[in-house]
Amino acid sequence: MLGSINLRAYAAFFRLAMLDALQYPARMFAMVSTAGIRMLFIFIIYSYVFGTIGTSRPGVTLATTLASLALYQVLLTVSFRKVFYRILRDIQRGDVEVALTRPQSYLWRLIAEHIGFGCLNIIPASMLGIVIFSLFSDLSSLPITGPLVLWGIALAIFGTALSACIFICASLPALWINDAEPFIMIIDKAVMLLGGAYLPVALMPAWMASIALYSPFGAVMFVTHVFNTGFIAQAPYLVLAQMFWIIVIGLLTWHLFRTGVKKISINGG
Repeated sequence: MLGSINLRAYAAFFRLAMLDALQYPARMFAMVSTAGIRMLFIFIIYSYVFGTIGTSRPGVTLATTLASLALYQVLLTVSFRKVFYRILRDIQRGDVEVALTRPQSYLWRLIAEHIGFGCLNIIPASMLGIVIFSLFSDLSSLPITGPLVLWGIALAIFGTALSACIFICASLPALWINDAEPFIMIIDKAVMLLGGAYLPVALMPAWMASIALYSPFGAVMFVTHVFNTGFIAQAPYLVLAQMFWIIVIGLLTWHLFRTGVKKISINGG
């Protein structure tokens, strides 16, 4: 079972994870620096492409393209991809059986701990992204407005929640087959491709952009759409789509976990 949500207990897990992250600043520095290095190399490539070839897409500029790519890399610092490997390791080592005997929900505890650790990466990664962006384009050229920022925050929050559902769900088949890495290889690449890791949705072919718009893998990174033409009109749909996929994949995750726990209880692991 996913278990009931004891907010005080999970707030404590969140706080302890934050304190643990602060004890290892080198780990945070490495993660943020990695995101910065990726941004730097991607920005160099796109600056060259726009400088020599340009684009015929209306409303697509170098600034909006780089901003979209930067948003992906920043949000990636709190992605739940690492939770997949944490759950996989616990299942393979048999630690999940011990964790299930505790009064707090195993999955909710992992979520609280991961957010506590990952949320500290957002601010330095964002600041680094702004600095690197400023080397290639003018920040004032971006159409930043109050509604755009609010919709962007909502998409980032729901996208992170959807990321948790997807990557946790992908790990649970290990309860039956002991190794779910083939699932994460497919899902991770799908999120990268459709989420706009290296090719923004605004530059995708129409058929590929449609898949990104209607699939859960693209929905994880809908925040990268904020500088697309017509975003404000499209934003309510994007949030509703994220909520839909959170419910669908969340229910699937709950079913798989509940069935897997019953299997452990009956077979003893």
